[in-house]
Amino acid sequence: MSLNWVMLKQSKLGFVPLPSEEVILQAPNRTSFALKPVAKPPSSSTYPGNTASAATAASSAKYLEFGFSTGQVTLTNQRLVCLPQSNSTSFDSFAVSYKHIHDCHVTQPWFGPNYWSAIIIPVAEGGLPQGVPFELKLTFNDGGAFEFQTAFEHMRQALHNGITHNEDLPTYSPTLGRSVPVPAPQSMPEHMPEPAIVAAGQTDEAPPPYEEL
Repeated sequence: MSLNWVMLKQSKLGFVPLPSEEVILQAPNRTSFALKPVAKPPSSSTYPGNTASAATAASSAKYLEFGFSTGQVTLTNQRLVCLPQSNSTSFDSFAVSYKHIHDCHVTQPWFGPNYWSAIIIPVAEGGLPQGVPFELKLTFNDGGAFEFQTAFEHMRQALHNGITHNEDLPTYSPTLGRSVPVPAPQSMPEHMPEPAIVAAGQTDEAPPPYEEL
Protein backbone atom coordinates (compact mmCIF):
# COMPACT_ATOMS: atom_id res chain seq x y z
CA MET A 1 0.00 0.00 0.00
CA SER A 2 1.34 3.44 -0.86
CA LEU A 3 0.11 7.00 -0.58
CA ASN A 4 1.38 9.57 -3.09
CA TRP A 5 3.73 7.04 -4.69
CA VAL A 6 1.96 6.58 -8.03
CA MET A 7 3.71 8.26 -10.96
CA LEU A 8 1.07 10.50 -12.51
CA LYS A 9 0.72 11.20 -16.21
CA GLN A 10 -1.58 13.37 -18.33
CA SER A 11 -3.36 10.58 -20.14
CA LYS A 12 -6.61 8.65 -20.16
CA LEU A 13 -5.12 6.21 -17.66
CA GLY A 14 -3.86 9.04 -15.44
CA PHE A 15 -0.72 7.30 -14.22
CA VAL A 16 2.42 5.56 -15.46
CA PRO A 17 1.89 1.77 -15.41
CA LEU A 18 4.40 -0.54 -13.82
CA PRO A 19 6.33 -3.00 -15.98
CA SER A 20 3.92 -5.60 -17.43
CA GLU A 21 0.96 -3.83 -15.80
CA GLU A 22 -2.35 -4.13 -17.64
CA VAL A 23 -5.73 -2.53 -16.93
CA ILE A 24 -8.51 -4.94 -15.91
CA LEU A 25 -11.32 -2.47 -15.12
CA GLN A 26 -11.88 1.27 -14.68
CA ALA A 27 -14.79 2.34 -12.48
CA PRO A 28 -17.14 5.18 -13.50
CA ASN A 29 -15.64 8.64 -12.98
CA ARG A 30 -18.06 9.64 -10.22
CA THR A 31 -16.74 6.98 -7.84
CA SER A 32 -15.83 8.42 -4.43
CA PHE A 33 -13.00 7.30 -2.15
CA ALA A 34 -12.59 7.27 1.64
CA LEU A 35 -9.70 5.88 3.68
CA LYS A 36 -9.53 5.98 7.46
CA PRO A 37 -8.10 3.89 10.33
CA VAL A 38 -10.26 1.11 11.68
CA ALA A 39 -11.81 2.57 14.83
CA LYS A 40 -11.21 -0.43 17.07
CA PRO A 41 -9.61 -3.51 15.52
CA PRO A 42 -10.63 -6.70 17.34
CA SER A 43 -7.94 -8.07 19.64
CA SER A 44 -8.23 -11.48 17.99
CA SER A 45 -7.65 -10.02 14.55
CA THR A 46 -5.22 -11.98 12.41
CA TYR A 47 -4.39 -9.06 10.14
CA PRO A 48 -0.64 -8.66 9.56
CA GLY A 49 0.81 -5.91 11.72
CA ASN A 50 -1.74 -6.30 14.52
CA THR A 51 0.85 -6.39 17.30
CA ALA A 52 1.18 -5.07 20.83
CA SER A 53 2.34 -1.73 19.44
CA ALA A 54 -0.91 -1.31 17.52
CA ALA A 55 -2.46 0.85 20.26
CA THR A 56 0.36 3.37 20.03
CA ALA A 57 0.17 3.42 16.24
CA ALA A 58 -3.61 3.79 16.36
CA SER A 59 -3.31 6.81 18.60
CA SER A 60 -1.08 8.57 16.08
CA ALA A 61 -3.16 7.48 13.09
CA LYS A 62 -6.69 8.25 14.31
CA TYR A 63 -6.72 11.64 12.63
CA LEU A 64 -5.37 10.36 9.31
CA GLU A 65 -8.31 10.34 6.93
CA PHE A 66 -8.19 10.73 3.18
CA GLY A 67 -10.88 10.95 0.55
CA PHE A 68 -12.31 12.44 -2.60
CA SER A 69 -15.87 12.77 -3.88
CA THR A 70 -15.02 12.28 -7.56
CA GLY A 71 -12.07 10.42 -8.98
CA GLN A 72 -10.69 7.56 -10.98
CA VAL A 73 -10.50 4.00 -9.65
CA THR A 74 -8.57 1.46 -11.70
CA LEU A 75 -8.01 -2.26 -11.23
CA THR A 76 -4.92 -3.66 -12.92
CA ASN A 77 -3.32 -7.08 -12.93
CA GLN A 78 -1.00 -5.89 -10.13
CA ARG A 79 -2.82 -3.38 -7.90
CA LEU A 80 -5.74 -1.07 -7.18
CA VAL A 81 -5.05 2.60 -8.07
CA CYS A 82 -7.21 5.54 -6.91
CA LEU A 83 -6.68 9.10 -8.19
CA PRO A 84 -8.68 12.20 -7.17
CA GLN A 85 -10.13 14.21 -10.03
CA SER A 86 -9.12 17.57 -8.54
CA ASN A 87 -5.98 18.79 -6.78
CA SER A 88 -7.86 20.09 -3.75
CA THR A 89 -7.43 16.88 -1.75
CA SER A 90 -4.70 16.19 0.81
CA PHE A 91 -3.16 13.49 -1.40
CA ASP A 92 -2.72 12.89 -5.11
CA SER A 93 -2.69 9.09 -5.42
CA PHE A 94 -3.31 5.84 -3.60
CA ALA A 95 -2.27 2.34 -4.63
CA VAL A 96 -2.40 -1.05 -2.93
CA SER A 97 -1.51 -4.57 -4.08
CA TYR A 98 -4.01 -7.41 -3.86
CA LYS A 99 -2.18 -9.22 -1.08
CA HIS A 100 -2.69 -6.27 1.29
CA ILE A 101 -6.47 -6.13 0.75
CA HIS A 102 -8.70 -8.15 3.10
CA ASP A 103 -12.42 -8.64 3.85
CA CYS A 104 -13.70 -6.91 0.72
CA HIS A 105 -17.45 -6.89 0.05
CA VAL A 106 -20.28 -4.83 -1.47
CA THR A 107 -22.93 -3.19 0.72
CA GLN A 108 -26.40 -2.19 -0.50
CA PRO A 109 -27.75 0.52 1.85
CA TRP A 110 -31.45 1.31 2.10
CA PHE A 111 -30.73 4.78 0.78
CA GLY A 112 -27.86 5.92 -1.39
CA PRO A 113 -25.58 4.14 -3.84
CA ASN A 114 -23.86 0.82 -3.30
CA TYR A 115 -20.34 0.84 -1.95
CA TRP A 116 -17.39 -1.53 -1.84
CA SER A 117 -15.30 -1.71 1.32
CA ALA A 118 -12.16 -3.55 2.39
CA ILE A 119 -9.46 -3.61 5.07
CA ILE A 120 -6.07 -2.29 3.94
CA ILE A 121 -2.83 -3.28 5.64
CA PRO A 122 -0.14 -0.53 5.57
CA VAL A 123 3.39 -1.49 4.57
CA ALA A 124 6.77 -0.02 5.43
CA GLU A 125 7.44 3.38 3.86
CA GLY A 126 4.01 3.40 2.27
CA GLY A 127 2.86 6.73 3.67
CA LEU A 128 0.67 5.36 6.47
CA PRO A 129 1.71 4.11 9.94
CA GLN A 130 2.18 0.37 10.29
CA GLY A 131 0.38 -1.65 12.94
CA VAL A 132 -3.08 -0.22 12.24
CA PRO A 133 -5.43 -1.56 9.57
CA PHE A 134 -7.26 1.05 7.48
CA GLU A 135 -10.76 0.84 6.07
CA LEU A 136 -11.15 1.64 2.37
CA LYS A 137 -14.57 2.58 1.05
CA LEU A 138 -15.41 3.12 -2.63
CA THR A 139 -18.89 4.50 -3.32
CA PHE A 140 -20.20 3.87 -6.83
CA ASN A 141 -22.48 6.84 -7.48
CA ASP A 142 -23.07 5.77 -11.09
CA GLY A 143 -23.32 2.03 -10.41
CA GLY A 144 -20.84 -0.74 -11.06
CA ALA A 145 -20.08 -1.95 -7.51
CA PHE A 146 -20.88 -5.59 -8.18
CA GLU A 147 -19.00 -5.60 -11.49
CA PHE A 148 -16.02 -4.17 -9.62
CA GLN A 149 -16.23 -6.85 -6.93
CA THR A 150 -16.49 -9.60 -9.56
CA ALA A 151 -13.46 -8.32 -11.46
CA PHE A 152 -11.50 -7.89 -8.21
CA GLU A 153 -12.15 -11.43 -6.99
CA HIS A 154 -11.48 -12.84 -10.44
CA MET A 155 -8.10 -11.10 -10.61
CA ARG A 156 -7.15 -12.03 -7.06
CA GLN A 157 -7.92 -15.69 -7.75
CA ALA A 158 -5.91 -15.51 -10.97
CA LEU A 159 -2.92 -14.11 -9.08
CA HIS A 160 -3.30 -16.85 -6.50
CA ASN A 161 -3.03 -19.33 -9.36
CA GLY A 162 0.06 -17.60 -10.73
CA ILE A 163 -1.63 -15.84 -13.67
CA THR A 164 -0.59 -12.22 -14.29
CA HIS A 165 -1.38 -11.38 -17.91
CA ASN A 166 -4.70 -10.74 -19.62
CA GLU A 167 -4.09 -13.29 -22.37
CA ASP A 168 -3.55 -15.97 -19.72
CA LEU A 169 -6.70 -15.18 -17.74
CA PRO A 170 -9.60 -17.64 -17.95
CA THR A 171 -12.78 -16.27 -19.46
CA TYR A 172 -15.54 -15.43 -17.00
CA SER A 173 -19.12 -14.25 -17.00
CA PRO A 174 -19.67 -10.78 -15.44
CA THR A 175 -22.79 -12.20 -13.78
CA LEU A 176 -21.45 -15.49 -12.50
CA GLY A 177 -17.80 -14.47 -12.13
CA ARG A 178 -16.47 -17.92 -12.83
CA SER A 179 -14.46 -19.55 -15.58
CA VAL A 180 -16.19 -21.71 -18.16
CA PRO A 181 -14.13 -24.71 -19.34
CA VAL A 182 -14.21 -25.44 -23.07
CA PRO A 183 -13.78 -29.11 -24.02
CA ALA A 184 -10.95 -29.85 -26.46
CA PRO A 185 -12.03 -31.11 -29.88
CA GLN A 186 -11.66 -34.86 -30.37
CA SER A 187 -8.93 -35.90 -32.81
CA MET A 188 -9.91 -37.87 -35.90
CA PRO A 189 -8.10 -41.14 -36.73
CA GLU A 190 -5.47 -40.82 -39.42
CA HIS A 191 -6.91 -43.63 -41.60
CA MET A 192 -10.65 -43.88 -41.99
CA PRO A 193 -12.12 -47.13 -43.40
CA GLU A 194 -13.54 -46.65 -46.86
CA PRO A 195 -17.32 -47.12 -47.01
CA ALA A 196 -18.65 -50.04 -49.02
CA ILE A 197 -20.34 -48.89 -52.21
CA VAL A 198 -23.25 -50.94 -53.50
CA ALA A 199 -24.89 -50.12 -56.81
CA ALA A 200 -28.58 -49.60 -56.89
CA GLY A 201 -30.43 -52.82 -57.32
CA GLN A 202 -27.46 -54.89 -56.12
CA THR A 203 -26.92 -56.61 -52.81
CA ASP A 204 -24.27 -58.78 -51.22
CA GLU A 205 -26.80 -61.27 -49.88
CA ALA A 206 -29.66 -63.18 -51.40
CA PRO A 207 -33.12 -61.80 -50.68
CA PRO A 208 -35.09 -63.57 -47.99
CA PRO A 209 -37.33 -66.41 -49.16
CA TYR A 210 -40.99 -65.80 -49.64
CA GLU A 211 -44.10 -67.89 -50.21
CA GLU A 212 -46.25 -67.62 -53.29
CA LEU A 213 -49.84 -66.69 -52.67
